[in-house]
Amino acid sequence: MSKILIISGPTASGKSALAIALAKKINGIIINGDALQIYQELRILTARPDEADERQVPHALYGFHSILNPYAVTDWLRDIKPVIETAWRKGQMPIIVGGTGFYLHALLHGLAPVPDVPETIRAATMALYENLGHDAFRAQLRDIDPVLAETIKPNDRQRLVRAMEVYQATGQPLSFWQQQPRVTLFPDLQSHAILLDPPRDILYERINQRFEKMIQAGALTEAHEVEKLNPDPALPGCKALGLAPLRDYIKGKITLPEAIEIGQTTSRQYAKRQVTWLRTQWIESAAHKIIMLQDLDERIQEMALRKVINWIEKN
Repeated sequence: MSKILIISGPTASGKSALAIALAKKINGIIINGDALQIYQELRILTARPDEADERQVPHALYGFHSILNPYAVTDWLRDIKPVIETAWRKGQMPIIVGGTGFYLHALLHGLAPVPDVPETIRAATMALYENLGHDAFRAQLRDIDPVLAETIKPNDRQRLVRAMEVYQATGQPLSFWQQQPRVTLFPDLQSHAILLDPPRDILYERINQRFEKMIQAGALTEAHEVEKLNPDPALPGCKALGLAPLRDYIKGKITLPEAIEIGQTTSRQYAKRQVTWLRTQWIESAAHKIIMLQDLDERIQEMALRKVINWIEKN
């Protein structure tokens, strides 16, 4: 039987600390399930585990990818598969930690079987986008895949280009592939998830304080280093919470207090969306059990850990 544990919840809800405590008890390896903690340039701004944390228990898929290159859920599934399989062979329990609900859902329930797109077609599609411009490119996609085009936000270049490159590579619109039966990495997978959902006022205060601590810890220096690389703002890595306003501060567009306030506000807004997703999209089943924690008290968390350990021992 193939088992994994998942610890998820909104930003600043205490996922990493709980994961380390659990990994120590059950010989676990912590595997990144956060779409932004993969970027090597963004340890502070993405609240990636620090070196002291990484020394306590094994960690995988953190800080290994450049912000200059796109990275998607299909890449993550490709990368996480051998990590999980190696953990099972070593007798370790994979503990997936992160708040990117789409990644976790894809791991548990699979993705549509969209064929791989050759790099030459990806490059040609991006060149087409640059040559046509956003509006003309979108209009062309609407002719090819009107169903999908209507669901993509007007400024979402990444999804527009993705839809077009799939059509160029396969001759079928992306919406066709999305209607096909999902393919899962591990068909017999069983999971137990701890979902952290602390009270809103406590969570927001933690978010505000954490962003201020990030500034004190060197987030501005981190943003300066990213600015030197001059990444395209549309790249996925540039969506890291707080990065955009800090880059604006570096360019002299806003003051540092304004950048901090924007970073805190966007982080709270993101946390709200994460909570909504966790409450509405995470569905318990016979194969995927859920423990919802709405209290950050250590005693409550210890009870959750014992429940998870009992599940592991019984199966």
